[in-house]
Amino acid sequence: MSIKKMISVVSVIFILGLFINKYIETKVIKRYPEKPINLIVGFKKGGGSDKSATFLKEISKGILNINIINVPGDNGILALKTFLNKENDGYNLVLFNYPSFSYLKELKKYKINKGDYELICSYVYDPAVLVVSKKGKIKNFTDFLLEAQKKDFTIGENGIGASDYIGAKILSKAIGINPKYISFSSSSQMLEALYYGYIDSGILKESEIINGIKSNKIKGILAFSNEKLKFIQNIPLGKDYGLNINFGSIRGIGIKSNTPIYIKNFLKKKFKVVLNNKNLDLYIKKYEIPFYYLNSKNLKKYIEKKDIEISKVLSS
Repeated sequence: MSIKKMISVVSVIFILGLFINKYIETKVIKRYPEKPINLIVGFKKGGGSDKSATFLKEISKGILNINIINVPGDNGILALKTFLNKENDGYNLVLFNYPSFSYLKELKKYKINKGDYELICSYVYDPAVLVVSKKGKIKNFTDFLLEAQKKDFTIGENGIGASDYIGAKILSKAIGINPKYISFSSSSQMLEALYYGYIDSGILKESEIINGIKSNKIKGILAFSNEKLKFIQNIPLGKDYGLNINFGSIRGIGIKSNTPIYIKNFLKKKFKVVLNNKNLDLYIKKYEIPFYYLNSKNLKKYIEKKDIEISKVLSS
């Protein structure tokens, strides 16, 4: 066969291949999704992450059928590993938590790399809050500053590299203290320890402390935010004490990196529609979710910027 004919044959095969791939892609997209899409959540029912997932499931009705699967363990990383072991067919997503999913020591245990998954979008920004027991002797942040200088002063958090741990480190560096960090496997455990006086203080997120504050068990004494919180607006801000502290947990939707691009694009479009629901404010109020939407592009920029700040804190 001449070189000219060979090139022609190769060209025909290439074009035919493109046509077949496009045909298959079109057929798959027309059918997808044919069944519920699993959203794998790394924490037990009732916590901040589970509440965020339930919010997403409810607001998605009529557009996407979401099925929540709770896989608690190792600060959410067990769920991430479970998700990565699933097929890349778009029927398994993960509720990711940043910065926890970037810095937890458990990532090495399960040999997980950041490139194994990518982010479709985020829809929750949950500011960190410094909390104390309502019946304890610390009544405000001024009291905290005095007590925190004492030996054996404790701050509760949720594991080395997790968001609350990073928040505790940021605060400690900002005010020059060296407390004992006490790790808990869930926010409910930390709240109980705080209430009964086993720890002096704790770092949690806004969505995790609402019920504790309503029941008069705990008190928020400092919000890691430059703006008033959405649901607990009477908590003082860092800037009220001359501190530039702005930190919280981002929650959103992750998908396996090797998922076909047309499925990724389909889900990005659908979740954008979902999170622009005309009844969005009603759902936010019902689930008390600190809603904050970022598309994949803006979310990537946010994480890149925050990674620089967090790395400096953790390395010091």
